[in-house]
Amino acid sequence: MLGRKHGLTSDHLLGAQILLADGWVVECYDHYDGEFFWALRGAGDGLGLLAENGGRAAGDRQNTPFRRRDQVTSSEIRPFRIDIPQADLDDLKYRLARTRWPDELPGVSWSRGVPLDYLKELAEYWADGFDWCRQEAKLNEFPQFVTTIDGQDIHFLHVRSPEPDALPLILTHGWPSSPVEFLRMIGPLTEPLVQGGDPTDAFRIVIPSLPGYGFSTPLRETGWGNLLRVAQAWAELMSRLGYERYAVQGTDVGAGVAGMLAMVDPERVVGTHLTGTAAAMPFGPSVDLDACTRPTRRAASVSMSSRSMGSATCTFRRPARRP
Repeated sequence: MLGRKHGLTSDHLLGAQILLADGWVVECYDHYDGEFFWALRGAGDGLGLLAENGGRAAGDRQNTPFRRRDQVTSSEIRPFRIDIPQADLDDLKYRLARTRWPDELPGVSWSRGVPLDYLKELAEYWADGFDWCRQEAKLNEFPQFVTTIDGQDIHFLHVRSPEPDALPLILTHGWPSSPVEFLRMIGPLTEPLVQGGDPTDAFRIVIPSLPGYGFSTPLRETGWGNLLRVAQAWAELMSRLGYERYAVQGTDVGAGVAGMLAMVDPERVVGTHLTGTAAAMPFGPSVDLDACTRPTRRAASVSMSSRSMGSATCTFRRPARRP
């Protein structure tokens, strides 16, 4: 094992790069429970993935378990880094510069929507003031992964705590939003001692992007506007991460997911915290989904679909294309 042989700790290996003889580079992105995650980059067929116990990655490429992205199994957890091509950024700037602005009635201000001058200023900032590359680098400071659940790619942040007994906590964002809304909470939650808090209050943080949001795209099929389905996917995600007990937090539409997750996975969810306009905790015992009749399951599904969650449904059905 690479780490044991050379006396390296996991902290030494994180971010480490190994140059192979034929020009390929293996980089360690993350680790947990003794397993290290590596990305293999170089000439050839793009990004490959290695997940070797103990960090074994040296050797000839033909003798390593290199797999292309189309060869990984659907249940695997794959390292992810944000990497928007410069051509896409240039195209965005070009399209912003060619915006055809409408006329505006005099003196209406905000009474008929966003004022034209305000919108032009915003577009100018996006084109020439906002530094996406800086933001991309900041986001990539956090460990990110993708896994496929129920046919859908789910992107998530997974930030561990230095405290060995930290409780896993899954956070679900609202509409229209992304895991970015939780970034300032990661430090205080994972390392409360640094903030002057009690280290026994530490959490291991899991922050998924809702299907159709951020990098949990593109949508593979309809039906993800059903928050019960999302809650079931979150339960599967926590299972894949190996967490036998965990806490749940959600805001806005994420509060709907969080409330259902407590019912979907009652044996493992130890606590629920809800915020936002949709923060409502259902009363009653946990639901045994397997014991429900088909009509009952269908009625529950319909109640959380477009009849009562119109805005969320529209978002889940938006064009599944990244900016």
